[in-house]
Amino acid sequence: MNVLDVLASPWAILPEVYREMLGIYEGWLRGEHVDIAAVEKQIGRPLKNEQKRYEVVDGVAVIPVEGVIARKMNLMTDISGGASIQIITEDFRAALGRSDVKAVLLAIDSPGGTVDGTMELAAEVFAARGVKPVAALGDGLMASAAYWIGAAAEEVWLGTGTSQAGSIGVITLHRDVSKAEERIGVKTTVLTAGKYKGIANQYEPLSQEGRDVIQEHLDYIYTLFVNDVAKMRGVDAEKAQSQMADGRVFIGRQAVEAGLADGIMTKEMLITRLVGSTGRANASNPGGKARIQGGRGMEGKENASGAPLTVETVRAQHPEIVTALIEEGRTAGTEVGRLAGIEEGRRLGAEAERSRIQAVEAQSMKGHETLIASLKFDGMTTGPEAAVQVISAEKANKARLLNDLETKAPLPVKASITDIIGGDALTPEEKWEAEWKDSEAIRKEFGNDKGAYLAQMKFEAAKK
Repeated sequence: MNVLDVLASPWAILPEVYREMLGIYEGWLRGEHVDIAAVEKQIGRPLKNEQKRYEVVDGVAVIPVEGVIARKMNLMTDISGGASIQIITEDFRAALGRSDVKAVLLAIDSPGGTVDGTMELAAEVFAARGVKPVAALGDGLMASAAYWIGAAAEEVWLGTGTSQAGSIGVITLHRDVSKAEERIGVKTTVLTAGKYKGIANQYEPLSQEGRDVIQEHLDYIYTLFVNDVAKMRGVDAEKAQSQMADGRVFIGRQAVEAGLADGIMTKEMLITRLVGSTGRANASNPGGKARIQGGRGMEGKENASGAPLTVETVRAQHPEIVTALIEEGRTAGTEVGRLAGIEEGRRLGAEAERSRIQAVEAQSMKGHETLIASLKFDGMTTGPEAAVQVISAEKANKARLLNDLETKAPLPVKASITDIIGGDALTPEEKWEAEWKDSEAIRKEFGNDKGAYLAQMKFEAAKK
């Protein structure tokens, strides 16, 4: 399977990230291979894009799901980092099998990725309900395929009030290269057997029938996605599609109100929750609403009549005590909780802002320091969003440079028919060789592909 086959497959990813990936892959196809060593030298540090493996914190296995998700590691992970479904699955199974792991936390910061493999991983996470507590935390971005996986957990949380979730949908592309081939004198004919085989191939314009086939494929995958989200979040498919799965990205409290998340909680608080004494959700409690086990700590005790002492018996036999305790707790807890909440809110806000600024700084690239400085202090831009803007700015700079080279560079002096090399008149092939060697603009036009240039010149000479 080549690069265009990969990109033309269905993806569950943010559209803007998909477009950036397309640009990188197209450059790769033109021979503009990314020099990892040169990039590292430019930014003054190693990229370190290898995928992080899970760690156990206080009995909770924290499995990172960061960057573009793919079934296996690929070109994108080499350039910008990413998450391999194969590795995540291995780590998830290993964590479930360890006796010292009491719960699992999927720590997600991802724009999504390929459909291939995502549904299977989500099903595996969903099947673990009732085995060990499993929660998902969207700390930054949990979009598309990343949300498909996260929604399978018993509980879904966002790390901050600006964390994003959603973008439920599917995207693909059709690339028509017939005009490009015509330009260099190439004609590819696709021969098939079967009515729909090759109906939407890249070597001819997309027909309406071909478009319909692709759309039907996307709609089917989208339906699978929506139905999974509905089942995992405990809502009907109609509500999931109308309120949660229209392709939008929801921020913080919006995501909670739409039903995409159960609330906002830091990773540290969520780890404490997972190992605490409160109950957890299971397969019979979809949507991740945790349950407190009534009477925990009182089992086996008896009241004066010899009956077992539980929360239910105290509530039935001494309602006045229950009412008094509730009122006393409410009075004492309100003020303490208010002050603690203010302090915790300040701490979490400062922590979240520091993390956001660090994530933006990590995307710095030479020549874009001013852009990074403005993004650091706008209070909104996340690390992935900064990366997209920096890549876009770099592409714009390269486009301007190429335009300047093409429009402002002095025209080369045309060789005379009487040009002599070693006493012999130049042949057309020799002239083309000389022009290729002397003209940087020609080399750039043909992507440094000398063969393609010579083929074009022969084609134009044959027409005369």
